[in-house]
Amino acid sequence: SPSEYIAAILELSALVVKRQQQMLLHTDFLYYLTPDGRRFRRACALVHNFSDAVIQERRCSLITEGSHDFLKAKAKAKTLDFIDVLLLAKDEDGKELSPEDIRAEADTFMFGGHDTTASGLSWVLYNLAKHPEYQERCRQEVQELLRDR
Repeated sequence: SPSEYIAAILELSALVVKRQQQMLLHTDFLYYLTPDGRRFRRACALVHNFSDAVIQERRCSLITEGSHDFLKAKAKAKTLDFIDVLLLAKDEDGKELSPEDIRAEADTFMFGGHDTTASGLSWVLYNLAKHPEYQERCRQEVQELLRDR
């Protein structure tokens, strides 16, 4: 089912691209006065609130179970994910990451992974379309690999 979180991420991505194309809106003060700026702030708040809730829930689980038992349960279920790794991480002084640091890393991971994958696939498809000889070589390689399937 559609997720408000995913919808907000998609909206933020579209708003960032739209903002980059309008020189006058590069200044935060002006941008936040526009309808797009208000939509941007609402979408940011939704994404941050969602991330904060997940981080808080996981941190409570970690505190309740203790890190050793938490890791054992995750190892059995094979579900140690990025948030779990960040919650268990410590900086060079042995201090845990703050909730804001964890949120920033998680947001970067979500946005970066989404945009990079889409851009990379678009670029590959564009170049294959522009160079039919390489497109044919790729097609032959795939057919060779999938010959019996």
